[in-house]
Amino acid sequence: MTPSTEICRIIEPAEFFNAFKEASRNVLESKNSSQSIYGKKLWTKEMREVLTVTLKELKREKLDIIFELGRIDYTICERDLPSNKVRYKQPLHVHALIEHENGPSPEEEYWKLLHRYAPLKVIIFYSENPQKILGGFLDTYKKVYAFHPRVSSENYLFICGDKIGSYQWKAWEIRDFNPLYELS
Repeated sequence: MTPSTEICRIIEPAEFFNAFKEASRNVLESKNSSQSIYGKKLWTKEMREVLTVTLKELKREKLDIIFELGRIDYTICERDLPSNKVRYKQPLHVHALIEHENGPSPEEEYWKLLHRYAPLKVIIFYSENPQKILGGFLDTYKKVYAFHPRVSSENYLFICGDKIGSYQWKAWEIRDFNPLYELS
């Protein structure tokens, strides 16, 4: 039996963000609300569950999520597709790369995404002043792509929480070479 060669349609930034918000609400509201301050390790575990549920919310049966593939926190790729070499076992059809940074330096995670290809690149970070961090992302984005042109079908989604342990999210996207756009 050969795997299907039909590839799932790409995940749109707004579609991912809506699924993420729903998954976040469902997962985090079901947790013990008396624990108002999360440690970084516990919050990383919670986000892993949120992203697993996000994929279910997207209703893409052909997609799977791989944790910590090639130093990327989360990779959403097609399930049951042949790998190019068994020894290196890499998915052929990557739909999204996701980095989650619960520390003070999301720029490090952003650099990982800049130099890899996927139709959707997502960074989840925390800040009470996201505009400052987004400004740094945009400056870096412009400098990297002035030297190394990007593919027009490559979209970025920046999801910001006000603090770890909260499930109040804001998001911005860059798509098709357009300026930063805030999602609701």
